[in-house]
Amino acid sequence: MLAGNPAAAIRGPKKPKGLPRALDVDDAKRLMEAPLATGTTAARTLSASEEARHGLLRLRDASLLEVLYGTGLRVSEACALDLGDIDRDRFSTPMILVRKGKGNKQRQVPLGKLAADALTAYLPARKALHATGAALFVNAAGERLTPRSVQRMVKKWTIAGGVHADATPHALRHSFATHLLDAEADLRSIQELLGHASLASTQIYTKVSLDHLMKVYDDAHPRAKIGK
Repeated sequence: MLAGNPAAAIRGPKKPKGLPRALDVDDAKRLMEAPLATGTTAARTLSASEEARHGLLRLRDASLLEVLYGTGLRVSEACALDLGDIDRDRFSTPMILVRKGKGNKQRQVPLGKLAADALTAYLPARKALHATGAALFVNAAGERLTPRSVQRMVKKWTIAGGVHADATPHALRHSFATHLLDAEADLRSIQELLGHASLASTQIYTKVSLDHLMKVYDDAHPRAKIGK
């Protein structure tokens, strides 16, 4: 008998990394607008108090979606945000301090106007939900949201908003990076915004952007499909 297994030291092939799933700009817009869109009806008749609570949660969902797409935060980072992590005073653009990034690294991320406006609209709703701690985004009981709850929320508004893509919180992070790159933002800046330790992690978006570029060319150029 053999003293050891000769196959034990053999490593299997690495599974290739799949490309990120990014929403197109129109789908991202539909998703951002879905929580506050008129005409969204409940499956049953709501009491006045229930309707008021649903209104508060819609404001929360609208602001959270804007923050996820407008900053590229991981869902865990967004859930870990506290009220004090929003800095509107020291810079010309409001900033978010990400205190619990991957590897416990901190970074600052600009907060765009639409996300900042959505947060301003949400803060009175947060107070009305009787938030008991420092958490920025809370559930109906006033407690910090969990990543799983955010995943369900995004799925809900994906369906309600008629979004064609299978949107997830991580897809919004991918969309943030891809849309910046499509608008000619430099890769090093995107790396900093995403909190990637290595530029190699960010370079995957160049492939996504090239795929988009090739599709645009194939669809638009009169000579692109010759011979196909």
